[in-house]
Amino acid sequence: TVLVITGRESTALFDSLVHLHRAGFAVALILVHPARPSVELQRRADVMHVPIHRVWQESDLEGWQ
Repeated sequence: TVLVITGRESTALFDSLVHLHRAGFAVALILVHPARPSVELQRRADVMHVPIHRVWQESDLEGWQ
């Protein structure tokens, strides 16, 4: 399992996650950022079945309990 927590989305980072996913790892991306992921990143994540979670405030974590 690979869980990446970052404050910035990037194509290179997502490409690495896709590579790990294809190699058999369970991967997820947590963005610590006030805005939602870009439309392009979310589209690619949906196609590759890579979950992206956005966290900015403590209340954003309430659904994870």
